Amino acid sequence: KAGPRDLLIESDQTGLDLLRWLLNSLAQDTSGSATTVSIEESLSTLITAIAQFDLAPHEREVLEELLVEQMTLSADLEANKRLRSTRYVTVRFANRCLPFDSVKARWIDVLGIGARDDRAEVREEAERGLNPYWYQMLRGTSASGAKPISFAAFDDVVRQFFGGRTIDSDVEPMAVAVEARKAHKHCFVHMVAFARRVLFHEALKEADMSPGLDNDWDRRIDAAAETDPKARSALKAYVHGVHHKSPQSLAVLQSALFESLTADPSAGQVRLIEFLSLVPDASIARLTPYVGGLLPVILSNHHTPRLTAAQAFGIVATHEEVSKSDVRSSTEDMSLRINSWKTAAGALVNQIHGAIVALGYFHSRSHYRRRSAGDAKAFTQTLLEILEGSKDVLLREATFIALGQL
Repeated sequence: KAGPRDLLIESDQTGLDLLRWLLNSLAQDTSGSATTVSIEESLSTLITAIAQFDLAPHEREVLEELLVEQMTLSADLEANKRLRSTRYVTVRFANRCLPFDSVKARWIDVLGIGARDDRAEVREEAERGLNPYWYQMLRGTSASGAKPISFAAFDDVVRQFFGGRTIDSDVEPMAVAVEARKAHKHCFVHMVAFARRVLFHEALKEADMSPGLDNDWDRRIDAAAETDPKARSALKAYVHGVHHKSPQSLAVLQSALFESLTADPSAGQVRLIEFLSLVPDASIARLTPYVGGLLPVILSNHHTPRLTAAQAFGIVATHEEVSKSDVRSSTEDMSLRINSWKTAAGALVNQIHGAIVALGYFHSRSHYRRRSAGDAKAFTQTLLEILEGSKDVLLREATFIALGQL
């Protein structure tokens, strides 16, 4: 046994002194590997003991703050005069001793995923903590036999993940997203994905369409948002409600998805288009000042992000609040590149591919919004010439996509 509850969690002024001392000892001990192993065994015993307690709100708060502090200190061992990281045991404490609706516990998991300089077990444990099914399995309960699991509120997740009180202020949402990415670039995609899934889970739960909590929970959420018409209808209605109740939180998540695409196109799949199809026009308006940021991705060598950016350009660049001069500059740039299709080779082919698709979506969306978009007939004629005169697979693919939109 680890000891009586009063020894592990002080009843008068809870400070978790024993746990704090063991964690600091693990980080700073210099007496040898045998002592380190003993400390790790003691911490494992503590995890088992504390996981069985029903923590009072103030006790839970002390534990959360202690664990977040350990993650922060382990991020820079030299500056904090530490010999070894305590991330692994910290993430284990978060997943086993704190409830799933603890935003700080989920934040610890996010930080663990971003710990590229630590051992792989840290990232594996952290990834499990962000999935409700694996979270329950780590605690020794199955999804069918466990108590109903609670999720943190979307607002609370955004506030914790993206800078605390800035969410409640007049700070520009894009500035919040950019700062969050700079501070946590290795885990930014994961924190954005989890926040989005929490929002979608809230929506589907309210509509009594929540997917089962199995090991494919995250994929089920994503698939429902992408392919299920009834789920998409429920998501759209709920997201519109969030826009009226918590516009800043929604705008920060939207900006974070946009930043994920424009700042690092190679980082992985970004579900920006799916998200923009669910939010109201007034929310999309907050992206219009940044429409120029899509052009470098449209002209990049990354195929999938290029297509995503091209589609996003069609949505944002045709919004009534967008700067016409910004849009004109981008469309003229792309048109000039397309005109060199006959002699294009290498990277220029990729640029023309992105430009063709982007202008295809731009003209299509402009027609849908009943807005003037320049000479669509001349663009269509160029596409037909490319089809007739080019055998390049990429150029033909782009042309078919654009003609399909037109």
